[in-house]
Amino acid sequence: MQVHLIKSPDYPAENFIEVIDVLRSFGGPVNFVSSQIEFKKEDFFFLTREMRSRDIRDFDSQKKRFYLSEIEMPLSWKELFSLCHHYRDAVKPPKEDFVILLTERMNSMNWFSMFEQKRNAFVHCDDWELFTDAPVQYPIAYEVMANVLRCLMKPDFNKPEEWFHEPPIGCMNDLCLQKSNVLLKLKTADICKSCHQKLIDEHVHDQVIEQALHIFEGMRKQLLFRKSLKRNCELVPIKLNHQRRLVFPDIGNLEIKLTRLEMTLYVFYLLHSEGVRLNELSDHRNELLSLYRRFSVHDDDKKIRKRITSLVDPFSNSFSEKKSALNRKLRGLLGKEMGSHYTIKGEPGSAFCIGLAVEYIHIDEEYRLSV
Repeated sequence: MQVHLIKSPDYPAENFIEVIDVLRSFGGPVNFVSSQIEFKKEDFFFLTREMRSRDIRDFDSQKKRFYLSEIEMPLSWKELFSLCHHYRDAVKPPKEDFVILLTERMNSMNWFSMFEQKRNAFVHCDDWELFTDAPVQYPIAYEVMANVLRCLMKPDFNKPEEWFHEPPIGCMNDLCLQKSNVLLKLKTADICKSCHQKLIDEHVHDQVIEQALHIFEGMRKQLLFRKSLKRNCELVPIKLNHQRRLVFPDIGNLEIKLTRLEMTLYVFYLLHSEGVRLNELSDHRNELLSLYRRFSVHDDDKKIRKRITSLVDPFSNSFSEKKSALNRKLRGLLGKEMGSHYTIKGEPGSAFCIGLAVEYIHIDEEYRLSV
C-alpha cells in the first residue's frame, strides 16, 4: 500500500522531510513515498495569493454550515484537492494509492484535515503549537495516517453522525469542531470499537491498523514525554537502527539529527562506554573511518580520510566543535536535565565518554562489527 506525500509551495521542505521521517520510522505494509513534484503558480492561480475572496456558492449545504468568516479568505477544499488531482494526472500512480497534500494554507472550513473518496486528502500543517507541545511533525503524521484509515472505511458523507464523533470520545474520528478538543484523541491514540469494526467490515488488513496504532502511539508518547520534562524524567534507550538513524523508541521514535561527522563521533562513543581520551582517538582511526563511511555513502574516500584525520588530531578544533554541537542538539531535543545523560563528557587529558548504562544503548550488530 502506497501513500504519496506532496506539498504546497508554502510548506518548508525540511518540515516535509521531518514528517516523512516520522511516518517511515514505524514499519508496516503502508509505504510512504516522498514526491518532489513542484506546483507552478501559473497553473494554480490561487497559490499566487495569500488570501482571496470566497464565493459561498462554491460550497454545498453541508460545508456552508461550517463556513467561518473569521478565518478570512482561505482556500477551498476543491482547490486543495485539485493539487492531488494534478499529481495523479502527472505521475499516474495506481488508483488504489493514496495522495496526501501537506500545506500551511488555511482551508475554508478551518479543519485539521479532510479527505475525499478518491483516496486524496490534505493536512493543514500550521498552528499545531497552539494545541500541543509535541514536535509538530507528530500530529501531522497522525493526521496523515488517520486519513488513510478514513478513506479505507468508505464513510457515507450523507450520514456523518454514523462515522464521526461529536462531541469527541477519544477516537481518531472525533470531529473536533472545537479545535482544542483534538488533544483528547492525540492523548488516547485509539480507534473506538465502532470505527474498528467498520475497518474490519471493509477488510482492512490487521497489519495496516496495527501500523496506524503505532503511529498514533508515537504521538501519545510525545505528549507524555513533553509532560514529563516538567518533572523528573526517566531515562529511555537510544537506538541506532538499520536506516542509520539515532532514535528514542520509547518517545515515539524521536530522532536526534546529527551531521555525518557528528554521528560518527557520537556512535563511536556509544560503542566505547569505557571512554577514550582525545589523544588516543588516532589509535581508533580505522574504526572511525569505517563508521564514517557508513554514514557518508556519497562522499569520496579522500574527503572522508581528510575529515577523520582532522577529527583525531588533538591540535585541531574539529573534535571540540563536533562534540559541542551534538551535545547542544541533545540538550535541545531532550531538555537540559535529561539530555545531560546522553552527552559526551570529559576534560582535556582525561577520557571522554557518554555516562549512559549499556542497557540503554541499542545498536544494530552491523555497526558493532566496526569495533
